[in-house]
Formats: sequence, C-alpha cells, structure tokens
Amino acid sequence: MWYVPGSHLQTMRPHRSAGKGGGALECRATEEEGVAVELQPGDCVLHHGGTLHYSRGNSTELRRRAFITNFRPQAMIALERKQGYDHTGVREIKS
Repeated sequence: MWYVPGSHLQTMRPHRSAGKGGGALECRATEEEGVAVELQPGDCVLHHGGTLHYSRGNSTELRRRAFITNFRPQAMIALERKQGYDHTGVREIKS
C-alpha cells in the first residue's frame, strides 16, 4: 500500500471514478509523493479518510480483498446525502 504523508492536512484533490467496476476513486498524484508500506496477508491498516493512498495492480492469481469501514458523525452523513452521495455508489467529488 502506498500513502502520501501529510495529505490528510492538505486541501482535498478532485477525485473521479477509477472505472474498475468497484468503488475505487482516483485523483491526480505521482508515485514520488508516496511512501510504500509493505502489508502481509491478514494485516490491518487504519488511516484518516483524507489520506491519499493506493495500491498497485494485483500481480498474483489470487483475489485481493479488503474490508473497509468508515466512521462519520451523523451530521456528515446527512450532508453527504443532501449532496447526492448515498454511500452505495461512486460519484465525482470536486473540491
């Protein structure tokens, strides 16, 4: 997994759907901004929701799975739903 240190303290970058059939998003960033963190099967990672992160393509024959949990105050959920995000799909996010 790659992380961009301090990115959670920066202005959110515009995101768009990664178009891979899932909930993945992408934004303009370079790999040089990131730091690689090696994860082993079964590892758990926690990071701030505003932290830029990504993984390279799966180079194995096995499926790579993730369990993602988000914690938001009720007011944030209400605001996001008011803006059209229903937490079941992906829409473009502009800052």
